[in-house]
Amino acid sequence: MKTRVSVVMGGWSRERHISIQSGQLVAQTLTSLGYHVESIDLTPDLPAFISQLTRAKPDIVFNATHGLFGEDGSLQTLLDSLHIPYTHSPPSPSHIAFHKHLASALMQHHDLPCPHHHAVPPHQLISTLNTLTPPLVIKPSTEGSSLDVHILTTPQHITSFSPPKLLHSYPVWMIENFIPGKELTVAVLNGKALAITEIAHASELYSYEEKYSRDSIHTCPAKLPQHISELILKYAEKTFALLKCQGLARVDFRFNPLLDTKGIFILEINTQPGLTPLSLAPEQAQTIGIDFPSLITRIIS
Repeated sequence: MKTRVSVVMGGWSRERHISIQSGQLVAQTLTSLGYHVESIDLTPDLPAFISQLTRAKPDIVFNATHGLFGEDGSLQTLLDSLHIPYTHSPPSPSHIAFHKHLASALMQHHDLPCPHHHAVPPHQLISTLNTLTPPLVIKPSTEGSSLDVHILTTPQHITSFSPPKLLHSYPVWMIENFIPGKELTVAVLNGKALAITEIAHASELYSYEEKYSRDSIHTCPAKLPQHISELILKYAEKTFALLKCQGLARVDFRFNPLLDTKGIFILEINTQPGLTPLSLAPEQAQTIGIDFPSLITRIIS
């Protein structure tokens, strides 16, 4: 009998259309591999979603969502309550990774290098900023794809900075020390780091638009000294293990070459990395000989 897979995609976060791209490609791939596949669009109508899942009777849910509800542990908790197995990480690591200030505090406690940060409620963002020295990065603790991220490089940037339009849409904002240097990322599959990608982009920030276009340049494997590469791969696996992640995740780094091993900083871990044709995790898997169908099969297994 064919394995029945429900591919859950969509959701209502700002990354909805990226999730649909991921989910559609996953569904097509699983169908070509002989699985019995049903695609389900996650909407705020949760009773209808539960009814659709119940009718589908999946052996497993492939979670292809990004952002709020699908990535923050909520969907995972719901599926646990329905006794339906699913891909990627369970509720606790999903929740911690989604709330970046929690993940960063946990990593720092276990001596993993992260930028120094302040976690503040919306009404304290501007007053806290005015006490700090640039360069700084400001970002919501619970958002992905570089949405609403700001870099302030001079005191003038701080004094002229006005609150973001969605300031009060996020309960916690993070203010981090900006790390100059290289943008790096490592996909981790079932506890094993795949490769390191360096991302070169035109702007100072790897923006949402560049992430989902061909405007950025990916070098994989990244051209780094061997001892630096080995340490970054080790940190990625340690982060995955610390949060007790499962399946596929991706750990993002900044690296300042002037500081050698002291210049490696973990920015965050993403427990639901994209699976579109332009996504980083499939690209890394391909680099080490794991094609997309094999990657999806390994995630399910």
